[in-house]
Amino acid sequence: DTSPVSGAEDGQPITVKTPHYEISQIEFVVDPNGSLHVRGKVKNLSTDRDFRNPQVYVALFDKLGVQIALKPVRMANVGGVLFRGDTGEFDAPFPKFNTTVGAYRVSLDP
Repeated sequence: DTSPVSGAEDGQPITVKTPHYEISQIEFVVDPNGSLHVRGKVKNLSTDRDFRNPQVYVALFDKLGVQIALKPVRMANVGGVLFRGDTGEFDAPFPKFNTTVGAYRVSLDP
């Protein structure tokens, strides 16, 4: 999914929205060990579909647009199914990450 990401530069919260899900509250945090964490929440917007074994994919790109990292992660508070209307949280850690990120993409692959 290559849905556009809004926010950040205009001061609004960053959100990725598709007809089936919404990824919101995306944030970047560097922990004391130098690991970069990309965190957020995923809401199942579908009225007729549960997502089985959902994973969030976080891709990082350098300033030239070259992909420098890709990490699939499971949601912390979701078992095997993200039910209709439910929200899951994710945290994608990139250990000892010291490369400048020029762009990123966050998507769900149920």
